[in-house]
Amino acid sequence: MRRFRGGKRDPYVMCYSPPMTQSLDKALAKLRELPQGRQEEVAAELLAMVEQDGDALALTPEQIAEVERRLSEAPVYADHAAVRAFFQTQGG
Repeated sequence: MRRFRGGKRDPYVMCYSPPMTQSLDKALAKLRELPQGRQEEVAAELLAMVEQDGDALALTPEQIAEVERRLSEAPVYADHAAVRAFFQTQGG
């Protein structure tokens, strides 16, 4: 889309409309640096987010099933000795 001011092309008009925020523009520039396969993955996730109704994001049925599966498993906690051993390896 070209816009003209005083018979000349306005160099400050972006080629897409509405203009993107600086943070989105910066994020897209970073995404272009990723390998093609990763770009496709991120694009699919972004499109899924944008296409959802309303401002609230909703999980897909597959995501809900995964959350339910993980919540049904008994949590695994480290015992006192394991925590102490870990911090000793960290200089603490």
